[in-house]
Amino acid sequence: MGIEITLGDDGTMAYVKSKSPSFTRRKLSAVVRKAITAYYTAEEQQEIAQAAKREGISMSSFVATASLAEARRGNRKH
Repeated sequence: MGIEITLGDDGTMAYVKSKSPSFTRRKLSAVVRKAITAYYTAEEQQEIAQAAKREGISMSSFVATASLAEARRGNRKH
């Protein structure tokens, strides 16, 4: 988490803590490198790429993290 400086319309400066990403970076040492194939339409791929870019992580990490979160959420329901 960093500090961001914003400039208001009236010329005043404000220090704002930037929000931490909702996804944490996966540590490579903890990753078992197994490939999973997924198929997307061009629109879905673009949507995933934009979301991953917003989070500051790779598409692969974004998909893995989101998939695990959904799987774990589903496991809690049972």
